[in-house]
Amino acid sequence: MWTPDVYEGAPAPTAAFLATVSKGGVVALLLRWVAAAGGDGRALLASSLALLAVLSMLAGTGLALRQENLKRLLAYSSIAHVGFLLVTALAAGPLAVQAAGFYLVAYALAILGGFGAVALLSGAERDRDRIAEYHGLFWRRPGAALVLTLSLLSLGGLPITAGFVGKLVLVATAVEGALWLPLATLAVASVAALFYYLRVVATLFAESDAGAEALPAPAGLPARAALAAGAIERPTAARALCSRKARRVVMGQELIVAASGRIAGSRAP
Repeated sequence: MWTPDVYEGAPAPTAAFLATVSKGGVVALLLRWVAAAGGDGRALLASSLALLAVLSMLAGTGLALRQENLKRLLAYSSIAHVGFLLVTALAAGPLAVQAAGFYLVAYALAILGGFGAVALLSGAERDRDRIAEYHGLFWRRPGAALVLTLSLLSLGGLPITAGFVGKLVLVATAVEGALWLPLATLAVASVAALFYYLRVVATLFAESDAGAEALPAPAGLPARAALAAGAIERPTAARALCSRKARRVVMGQELIVAASGRIAGSRAP
C-alpha cells in the first residue's frame, strides 16, 4: 500500500505519470504472461490473479471511502482500477486485449484530468489536495471544477462518459470468460465507488463560503490579474470623486437658494 503515500508526497504531474504509465506496463506484462502460460501453470496463475483482482477491488474501494485527501482518494481508487484491469488478464483472448486497451485509455484521460485540475489549482509551496479546500470551487473557478467533475464521473463509470463504456467492455469480457466472482466484485466495487466520487463532486458544487481561502491564479496571469485589479480600483476611485463633487454642487445650490430667499425677504415691504 505504498501508492497513497507516493501520490500524496509527489507533485500532481508526477503522480499522474505514475498512475497511468505504470498501470499500462503492468497490464501489458500480465496479458503476455497469461497468454504464454499453459497447462497447470495457467490454472494456478488464473486463480492467483482472480484472488488478487478481488482483493484489489475491495481493498482499494473500501479504503478510498475514508479519505479526506483528494490525492490519496485517487491513489486508493487506482488500486481498485488495477483490480478491474486484472479481469481482462484473467479472460485473455482478443476481446480481453481490446477491453484492456480501451479501459486504459479512458482511465488515463480521466486521471490526467483529475491531477491536472489539482496541479492547476495548487500553489508553488504545496499541492491543494484536501477535499475541504475544493468546497464551492465551481463558483470561483468553474472551468477547473467542470474538468475535475468530468474526470471523477468517468472514473466512477457513470453513463455518457468513457469510463462507463470501458466498464461495459470489462463486463462483457468477464461474461465471455465466465469470471463470475470477479464480475460480482466489480459490480459491488463500482457501486461503492460512486459514493466517494460523487461526494467530491457535491463538494465542488456546494455553496461557496464567504471566508473560503482564495485559490492561486494560474501561472502566467499575475500581470493580467494586477491590471484587472487596477482597472477595478480606478473606476471605483473615480466614482467616489464624482460623488464628492456632486455633493458639493448640491450644497452650493442649497446655499444660493437660501441666500436668494433672505434677499427677497429683506426687500419685501
